[in-house]
Amino acid sequence: MIKEEYDLIIIGAGFCGLIIGQSLTQSSFNFKIFEKSKAYGGRAATRRVLGQSVDHGLQYFIPQNREFATWMQVYLEQGLIKLWANQFHEWKPNQQGLVLEEKSKTYYACPTGMTSLMKELAKVLPISREIKIISAERDFEENIWILQTDQKIEIKAKQIICTAPLEQSLDLFKNYLSSEEELALSKIEYNSALMGIFAFEFDQIPPPEWKGIICSEHEIFSWISHDSSKRDNPNQLILVVQCKPEFSQQNFNESEEIILEKIEQALKSVMPNFNYQLKEKQLKKWLYAEPIEGLNKPFMSIIENSLILCGDWCFASRLEGSFLSAKAVTEHLLSK
Repeated sequence: MIKEEYDLIIIGAGFCGLIIGQSLTQSSFNFKIFEKSKAYGGRAATRRVLGQSVDHGLQYFIPQNREFATWMQVYLEQGLIKLWANQFHEWKPNQQGLVLEEKSKTYYACPTGMTSLMKELAKVLPISREIKIISAERDFEENIWILQTDQKIEIKAKQIICTAPLEQSLDLFKNYLSSEEELALSKIEYNSALMGIFAFEFDQIPPPEWKGIICSEHEIFSWISHDSSKRDNPNQLILVVQCKPEFSQQNFNESEEIILEKIEQALKSVMPNFNYQLKEKQLKKWLYAEPIEGLNKPFMSIIENSLILCGDWCFASRLEGSFLSAKAVTEHLLSK
């Protein structure tokens, strides 16, 4: 049995965990981040399809908070983030063609994929990947947490910050919540999402001019991303389709083949004159894709501040919500 001790551990190397880690690098905390997966970033995820980067989770972000926009500026200057589009198109039933959104927005994306930004954040951080925390117990006499991992590592920590999706956090710490805390967290739920990835040949035909299609009135789709338009030198035409929560929930346990067939047929109905040759199709299932209703505060502190639960679910938002939650946690820690 390997034994490790820290002042603080962070569970999860998603965006929230990485931002907290980044903010603590100049502090006196002896800390480490533990991530169950091989990759960084959680749902800000990228894979390779026919040699090209494809975002198969979070596709873009729209900065609305000033502090988040200021944080982004460093990575805009480095080229890890770029302005992707000022407007998306919209699909409407019983209408010929697509129309532009009524209001202009600023959609930002990562030209080499969302994971590249997450890797940059993780560069100088103490992170152990592919290690899953499987149990956590509080030693009230010693005022420490004792955690066990699937790699037979025993971890002792004075403080824990858990940034995992709420359901996973509750699996570890539900027994330590008060009835009021449990009631508050029980109201928070996630939508699941099915993401279809379709790669096409476009050597003979120019790629479509649109970058994203909002499908709020479509039965199956939430939106369609022209993912290749984010890339500097794309060699494939790749579309990423996010399905609506209702369709995703109803079909989540279906086979990949059946789900992709349903998405492909629906895609043809949205774009009937889409004359590109299909080369590859893949599916990604996100069980905890998007929080529906938030906590309406940036984190929950438990047992005299020894355990902090935080993440995008606090504000029912994705990247920006994670950022605001992480910054609030960091300020809270450093003020002590």
